[in-house]
Amino acid sequence: MQIVEACHARTISEVAREYQLAYTTVERWFYELALTQLIEESPTRIVWMSLRFVKDILMRQVF
Repeated sequence: MQIVEACHARTISEVAREYQLAYTTVERWFYELALTQLIEESPTRIVWMSLRFVKDILMRQVF
């Protein structure tokens, strides 16, 4: 997703303004994609992390 990829080099608010979208929309897309990338899959189970937990992890890495 081009919009989400743009968030890797800039802030979510900058990207939201550029594409004239609500900040919360871009934020949700960004963290939903991050969540899908952090899912651990194995043949017997799938471990899902809560969106809040993923957001907290990513925010700690940024700052």
